[in-house]
Amino acid sequence: HKYESKIAFQVVRPPARLLARSEHMPDAPIAPLLPGFHDVTLGERHWRVFVLYDVPSGLWYFSAERYDIRQELISKIALQSVLPILVGAPLSLWLVWLLINRGMAPLRLIAGELNRRRLDDLQPLSVAQPNPAELDAIVGSINRLFERLASAIERERRFAADAAHELKTPIAAARLQIENGLAQA
Repeated sequence: HKYESKIAFQVVRPPARLLARSEHMPDAPIAPLLPGFHDVTLGERHWRVFVLYDVPSGLWYFSAERYDIRQELISKIALQSVLPILVGAPLSLWLVWLLINRGMAPLRLIAGELNRRRLDDLQPLSVAQPNPAELDAIVGSINRLFERLASAIERERRFAADAAHELKTPIAAARLQIENGLAQA
């Protein structure tokens, strides 16, 4: 295994009798007989050693790992953790943009139809493409607004026509009296 020379173990029975060890470990304990983590140097290599004391058996267990493998593993784990994010984030953003863009298409169609209309065009909206239920409600509300607005404009038109007709008779009578008065003068 490629890490075989970079990890090691020892089993020691006090006072310093070595019972088992990795092939490349020395015959003496590689760390003090104190439970916990220790940093040691063997030759030119730095090692991180974990020491465990087993009370029932009276044995000391040493598990060691070279620092260079620790850095290599940290780099690999970091890369394996970050790479999916680096690839997935842009892909996810693109997918979200695509879905939002696709979801907004019916709304853009409605907005386009409204923008193309003349001011006096109060015909109901007719969007050919099937819409989500939410947009059907908006289109229905806009169409009802157009109906009410058309009805209000028609009432105003009738009122103006009626008022003009009502004003024609007194104006015509006043004009006739003015013309008669001018003719007599």
